[in-house]
Amino acid sequence: MLLLFFVGCTGSPADSTDSVPLGNGADSCEEASRSAVVDPADPADGFTFAAADLLAAFARSWAGTWAAQSGSTDASLDLAWTDGGIEAVTYTLHQDTGGAMQGAPSADCSSQYEIAVGFTTSTADGALNEVGAVTLIGAAADAASFHADIDIGAVGGTTRPSGWLPEDWASNTLSLDGAGTPEQLQVSATWHASSAPSGPAVDSGAPTDTGTMSPSGMTEGAGSMTLTPVP
Repeated sequence: MLLLFFVGCTGSPADSTDSVPLGNGADSCEEASRSAVVDPADPADGFTFAAADLLAAFARSWAGTWAAQSGSTDASLDLAWTDGGIEAVTYTLHQDTGGAMQGAPSADCSSQYEIAVGFTTSTADGALNEVGAVTLIGAAADAASFHADIDIGAVGGTTRPSGWLPEDWASNTLSLDGAGTPEQLQVSATWHASSAPSGPAVDSGAPTDTGTMSPSGMTEGAGSMTLTPVP
């Protein structure tokens, strides 16, 4: 699926904050503290599990299936921790008090570990062949997520966006987003293009001096992986 994004001239921009909206009015999670973890085996203050528990569950080899429009094939992912940085991050809930009625917070602001790990991932058809680093994030010992952005010039596999010409955009990025449990990981691969294209991206049939808008960004799914731990 190909999606286009436009920069409009109506409406007002949202306030810029460092908080994370929760979806209940203006409720948000705001970072309260961040501290380095010296011993991964010891739970940080306020945590019921240790960073080592998260690493034991997720920093390992995974194997499964890559599914894309061209079909499906075998896939693998290795997450490895080699004494990378570990931080314990706590959050507080900021709940909007401006309204007359306030419901329960839409989520609690759980503390989480952020762990620097290395990754390698590949598919049997060569679509992915990537190496890099990600931050493994976990608010529980049995759930984790990560995100990686790879510039098109550093992409090692053959996957490329099919809905636009990369040279028409200032930035082309392959994003890998993973989330799951110790039993299964889901990883999606998505192409993103951003900034105004070097040439007209949309032919509206109207003169360009009448306010014709061109897309400011595009996104396209490359494929996804379903993975389970390698024994």
